[in-house]
Amino acid sequence: MSMPNAADASSYFMTLSSKLSQSRTGGTPTLPLPSTSSSRLSTSTPPQQTQAQAQQAQQQQQQSRGAATAGASSLMTQASRPVAGQPTTSSTTGSEKTSSSSPRKKPKVSAVHLIERARYIRSQPKNTSPIEASRHPSLLPRPVGSMVGKKCLILDVDETLVHSSYQPPAHYDVHLPLRVNGAICNVYVAIRPHLQEFLKAVSPLFEVVIFTASVSMYCDPLMNAVDSQRLLGPLRLFREHCSVVNGSYVKDLSLIGRNLDTVTIIDNSPVAYLFQQRNAIPITSWFDDPNDDELLHLIPVLTELARAPTVYDVLDNYNALLQLQQEMVQQDAAKDL
Repeated sequence: MSMPNAADASSYFMTLSSKLSQSRTGGTPTLPLPSTSSSRLSTSTPPQQTQAQAQQAQQQQQQSRGAATAGASSLMTQASRPVAGQPTTSSTTGSEKTSSSSPRKKPKVSAVHLIERARYIRSQPKNTSPIEASRHPSLLPRPVGSMVGKKCLILDVDETLVHSSYQPPAHYDVHLPLRVNGAICNVYVAIRPHLQEFLKAVSPLFEVVIFTASVSMYCDPLMNAVDSQRLLGPLRLFREHCSVVNGSYVKDLSLIGRNLDTVTIIDNSPVAYLFQQRNAIPITSWFDDPNDDELLHLIPVLTELARAPTVYDVLDNYNALLQLQQEMVQQDAAKDL
């Protein structure tokens, strides 16, 4: 049983967004937070932490220093490749999803249920970060030139845009010979289908920021090769810019120096946007499926988001649809047991 993906959600979403945008409600119940047990996340020194988080991160950092000397294993973050036919941990609701190579199912939900779910999502807080952003220096410089007034699109890298490995796969697009601890570490990178078309579509619409939990010595040459035309600009954030929660990397969007009303993130790990779940566009982890078209089908959603008054006008509705589709698929799967 497969989960709905961007293609399913975006086409159906576009037909219902006008109805959904009319719904509003009040109240501030707490949105359930996703699990922080993702295997692609590990320890880093955050920009700022609560006292408990800082103590825990310090202990974990000391434990990780010995392992870091191995070099190559700490270059990148990687999602665990799912066993064929088996679901993996999913998006904002902490439910299940499959890899992009799984067969599709297109559950249809009613406009009434969408409006109710969108109302609920709108009642949730935009930001649950424990950090007071006004007391922390911005992770990004102020926007300049043509970027002024544009919304900010945060893009994850590993398993969102590319999949990297230390052994050469059957197909790869980029070979990175990286020097680590005096030795050459070979990294082989496969690029997600339709990435170039996606970058050409979003680069004129947004201030694009690459934000990865991987290290710069790997991600910088990778993105230089992937974005050889320099469509995205120079803004990149790395592992050292992440916060640490229970040993997991979290990308705290409240610290980038942009109004959250204008920020969205595309990431395959729900832990990455733990503090700003309403700003997220979940995407399935990509490994090697040549028929994947997730990026292609996100373009119309992002086009609408770029011209909306706030990102929440689009994302609350979009994620309401994704959540309901996931629940319907889970219910069908339970019936099959």
